[in-house]
Amino acid sequence: VLIVKNTIPDIKLVIGGKGALLDYYHEMVVDLGLTKNVEFHGFIPEEKIVEYYNMSNIFILPSISSLQEGFGIVVLEAMACETPVISTEIVGVAADVKKSNSGIIIPPKDTKQLAEAIIKILNHKNPEIMGSNGRKLVKEKYTWSEIAINTEKIYNKLI
Repeated sequence: VLIVKNTIPDIKLVIGGKGALLDYYHEMVVDLGLTKNVEFHGFIPEEKIVEYYNMSNIFILPSISSLQEGFGIVVLEAMACETPVISTEIVGVAADVKKSNSGIIIPPKDTKQLAEAIIKILNHKNPEIMGSNGRKLVKEKYTWSEIAINTEKIYNKLI
């Protein structure tokens, strides 16, 4: 956020979730003087998550471990809400995000590229294009009916 704040001073980062490192992140925000730019909202209940996706200019999932993040369903949820995404190569839908131009995929732990991606999307002339591309991708490839059709094709190949 500090790198981004130098370019976009009024940037606001909303962090959802909980975990063992939450206190560490709170301290880091204070130490870096970012308390006006970062909000911790804790666990976001399922019935509120769409509201958060819709109020966001970008959804960011900076996964660093494939053990913690497999497919990346939250990335699909954000794209379904027409929110541009930034994630890492670890997330299972990364190739589709790149191919559909619905967000930016970066290497894990690369804070410089993460900051550049945030700035790029926020300064993009038409970020809603990425959002609509993401929604289109989800509707074409990740609906339950499409998943069922593709699963059936795989089963038929195995028989």
